[in-house]
Amino acid sequence: MRALLMGSFALCIEGILQKVRDESMKTAGRRIIMISALAGLLACFFSATVKAGIFSSLQVEDMKQTGLKQATITWEGPDEYDGFVIKRTWVNNAEASLFDGNYDLSQEEEEGVKWTIIKQVDGGNIRSAVVDVKPGEKYYYCVQGFEYYDSSKNYNGRYSSNGSPMYPTYRKVVLGGRECMLDQHNVGNSVLFAAQVPTTKITDLKKASGSSATLSWEKVKDATGYQILCKESGKNGYKIVTTVSADTFSYLHKGLVPGHRYTYGVKCIYGKEYTSEMCAPATTLIPNVKGKKKIVTQKKVKMLFKDYVYSWSFASSDYTYYYEEGKYFYIVTVNGSKLTQYKLDQNMKLKGSKKVKLGKYDEFGTFYHGIDGQNYVALGYNNHKEKDSKVVLKVLQYSGKWKKKKTASFKGGVENSFKGIYEPIHASGAQMTMQGRWLYLTMGRQMYIHDDGKRHQSNIAFRIDTTTMKGSEHNVAYVSHSFNQLAQYHGNDLYQIDHGDAYPRCVVLTIHRNDAMEDKNTKDNFDTKVEQYNVFDLQ
Repeated sequence: MRALLMGSFALCIEGILQKVRDESMKTAGRRIIMISALAGLLACFFSATVKAGIFSSLQVEDMKQTGLKQATITWEGPDEYDGFVIKRTWVNNAEASLFDGNYDLSQEEEEGVKWTIIKQVDGGNIRSAVVDVKPGEKYYYCVQGFEYYDSSKNYNGRYSSNGSPMYPTYRKVVLGGRECMLDQHNVGNSVLFAAQVPTTKITDLKKASGSSATLSWEKVKDATGYQILCKESGKNGYKIVTTVSADTFSYLHKGLVPGHRYTYGVKCIYGKEYTSEMCAPATTLIPNVKGKKKIVTQKKVKMLFKDYVYSWSFASSDYTYYYEEGKYFYIVTVNGSKLTQYKLDQNMKLKGSKKVKLGKYDEFGTFYHGIDGQNYVALGYNNHKEKDSKVVLKVLQYSGKWKKKKTASFKGGVENSFKGIYEPIHASGAQMTMQGRWLYLTMGRQMYIHDDGKRHQSNIAFRIDTTTMKGSEHNVAYVSHSFNQLAQYHGNDLYQIDHGDAYPRCVVLTIHRNDAMEDKNTKDNFDTKVEQYNVFDLQ
């Protein structure tokens, strides 16, 4: 409708201008009158069209899952239609660019893409609809307006100023047994949506007594039950504690061992068809100390540095790490090519130590004790000849008892907006975090030489499948001159913080929703949403 009116308007103006050119204006007054009349026509036209709202186009505002097999799609658009249809199609990644922005459905046969109508909405004032979805399936969705067929109207199409046809405006279809005309041009942006198996959220976890804890969680629509899982410190993996009915939203776990940490998660059960991923876990400590707390010290552990230091050239000079497992407390220190692990009991008595030779490297990255009970060490290697094929980063995988396993390697040609690693972990820190089998590493790097003759610095990140130790670049944000990088999974969402000193010059918090989710049917990641917040912006 909008393009048709604009075409008519263009023809009208062209006719008036031609008339002005053909006539011989004999006085300035007549020119003024003609120009004033033209200006008035313009004002009237734009006033009428703006009030009618015909310049607005359909836009999909949002699509959210509202049940196991239901999602609600909302849109904005003009009121000129008698109703709307929701259409969807499946495309591979190579074809995804076809659906960025407004997509002319009149070209769909030429592109070889078939759209299917899945929902009809009668009423031009309706702006949302519930559609059926299936967990694990991805589709592109769009909204298209229609008018009930009127034989007195002209649906022949749009035309250019010289009268030649441009493309059809409408296509006749039968909707609900009635002939309708689908607007083929004013089609809103398409959105990619992948339905998931909904999971829950833990709302509370507290110690109920000296040997028990109470777990509470949110009710989830369509769930037929909930599976409670627990991981005890010092033991690998989660174990199923119990399964409860759909109307139960708390559980009292008895028989816990004082001094141990317990981490809980909940899965939603949907009959025999689906079971959700475990929700974001929660951890509690069952204390074993009564009365006053006792402070103890350990002088046999050799710490590398006494102070924690920040500088413009490095994020930390203290390569000392701590973690707790079972009834033991572990301290890991790194000095050159030697890594030392100290094992202490709850009274801070040294119960043993283990030394590991890391070999030669140029920059130490970080140490991480994974939720899978294994140890990971990141090491950096300089690439001063700027060779894309040179290994610049290794992530070494060890068992909990420091038996060498597999290694993930990354080469100098990787990029995050700009290409290359000249020096890894340069003027920055490094940190790892883990969820499921995914190990995420964020760090800084000095890039290859730039067009301005300088080597700039920025963050860069990688994600590794710990079952194979195969990985790839996994950048969720670009921050140049990022002096420090921190990362933490919360459930399947990845939280990352960068200390930027150039682009931008502030602390940047990036949230990558569903980063650790995996579509088990397609082996692809579920569609994710990136949120970014700038804090203490100094620009």
